[in-house]
Amino acid sequence: MIILLAFTSTFTSASGIGGGAINSVLLMYLNNFSPKKAFSISNFIILSSSIAVFYIGIKIKEENPNYSFVDYDVISVFVPMLAIGGKIGQTLLMILPAIFLNILLFVNIIYGIISYFLK
Repeated sequence: MIILLAFTSTFTSASGIGGGAINSVLLMYLNNFSPKKAFSISNFIILSSSIAVFYIGIKIKEENPNYSFVDYDVISVFVPMLAIGGKIGQTLLMILPAIFLNILLFVNIIYGIISYFLK
């Protein structure tokens, strides 16, 4: 289990997504942790990965002073979309029943997988 968590946290921190959802699910279903314990352990894994990525970034910045760790063009595109998506998701959560939201999430994930493999 530790090897699986190390593997997933390595790939999720390298890709920049954090991995909280993946680690929490693995801890809950494979180790039968309660959600409270699984989320706490997952947050610690994310913290450890973030510290490691920050340390690597500092070492790269020392070797190449012109290296920028943040791409501000990408941030200027994503932040408004994330804010709007969060507001829409919050509104849908209050209005729609849970099963409809699960179906909507499933369709969204399937669409993302199909569009990824058709590129």
